[in-house]
Amino acid sequence: LTFVRTATAWGVRPVLMTQPNRLIETPDPLIRKIVSRLDTQGVSYGTLRELYDRFNQVVRDVAAAENIFLIDLKREVPPTREFMYDTMHYNDRGSELVAKIVSRALAPLTREILTDRGDDAPKKRAPYPR
Repeated sequence: LTFVRTATAWGVRPVLMTQPNRLIETPDPLIRKIVSRLDTQGVSYGTLRELYDRFNQVVRDVAAAENIFLIDLKREVPPTREFMYDTMHYNDRGSELVAKIVSRALAPLTREILTDRGDDAPKKRAPYPR
């Protein structure tokens, strides 16, 4: 919420995104092995999964409450090794998919901003005050 309010105060239109991950109900052996390293710190697979789900829900809730543009990557990126090489980091194919999702989602917003400015091309912005 602080990020959203700070960005808005500076006249910046924030965009929020959820975080996709491979923390599914029945994880594959690689994900189970990676996450098991957290067991020694008292964080179980179920706890980590619940925390990620809560985090993503908070992002969705803030976007809704503050009328902020949301790209829900958690719902759009399949939770498989085809797109992520570990619990949450994209491989090449995942990076390409996320780039397509984000660019497709931002295209109307970008057009809207340019139209509001009465401009067809972005102008250079003045540097932020220091």
